Amino acid sequence: MAMGKDRLDGLDERVVGMGIEAGTMMMDVFRTMNGSAALDLPALRRRDVRLHDLEQGIENRCVQLLLKENLFGSDFRQVAGALKVIHDLERIGHQSLHVGQILAQNEDPVLYWQTGLHWMAHHSAKMVLEAMVAFKNRDVQLARRIIALDAEVDARFESVKQALTRTGQLAPDRVANGVLIAKYLERISDHAVDICRRQLVEGA
Repeated sequence: MAMGKDRLDGLDERVVGMGIEAGTMMMDVFRTMNGSAALDLPALRRRDVRLHDLEQGIENRCVQLLLKENLFGSDFRQVAGALKVIHDLERIGHQSLHVGQILAQNEDPVLYWQTGLHWMAHHSAKMVLEAMVAFKNRDVQLARRIIALDAEVDARFESVKQALTRTGQLAPDRVANGVLIAKYLERISDHAVDICRRQLVEGA
């Protein structure tokens, strides 16, 4: 039984490590949008590949645990939950890469600052990182606070779309790109919320 517990602890560490990779991608995107760092698209692509590899490794580990260990109750929920969390993290990384690819098409990504996209980028990144803290610590209260942010992110998504069309300083293709970025950021926050909702189920 102790060996099984050790394996489950190691599983959590792997999931958290994957979450750090995904959160780092989000922070890189945010720093590009606020002008504090240049976009490093090759680095984003390498991290995306790394996330894919981590997802496969953790998935294989979960399958081995389910096949070899006599898991039930909270242990089974932990392994099943990890499988779902890593899928969310892989999508977060891939969508972060998409945002980076869109930003690479613009000469000055900071132009989006005035539309509120930087707010969405900052809060999406924060939600991802804090969702992993909630996952690691089984922090139900933090999970609830992150979930509560979802409505505000959704509202900002609508206001950003309106701001993009009103600004008059962006060419039509940049307006379209800005809407795509906002949509990806909104989806990323949704994935962070999904991770937290699963934490509520496990903590129940």
